[in-house]
Amino acid sequence: MLLVGLVASGVADRLGAAGWLAFAAALLGATVTDWLDGPLARRNGPTRLGGALDIETDSWLTLWSGAAAIALGGLALWCLAPPLARYLHPARALLRGGLPAGGGPWWGRVSGVAQMALFIAALLPVDVPVRGATLAAVSLPICAAQLIVQLALLLRPARAPARTG
Repeated sequence: MLLVGLVASGVADRLGAAGWLAFAAALLGATVTDWLDGPLARRNGPTRLGGALDIETDSWLTLWSGAAAIALGGLALWCLAPPLARYLHPARALLRGGLPAGGGPWWGRVSGVAQMALFIAALLPVDVPVRGATLAAVSLPICAAQLIVQLALLLRPARAPARTG
């Protein structure tokens, strides 16, 4: 929610306090807190609802890290296409009476990690001479790969719906 607030506020000072806050929120969300939820879930026993909430909170972090990387980090607006396209998956699951599910093939995880690394790199609150050119050079292949993954996963046969209760 911190990233939502920063994007909504219109503060675009990547090198100032807002930039450091956005970078720290994205980095901590993508690492420490994401690594903790699995062991906590296994401790009390995983549930289908817990699995759905896990993937949706990860997706929410990705969406708003991308929005912050655009607002503060100078990425192009089209970099939000893959995180937005990802929301077609839970919509399809809910329309079929199930819950969204995580997981997926290794190649989807690789492109997802690359996408999040791009967003965090764009939020990095330091200036180096090649920053803009490097982000511009890598953003198209990374975002295109993740968009292709999202669309390819939509074309796969749907799993049987996971129901609560």
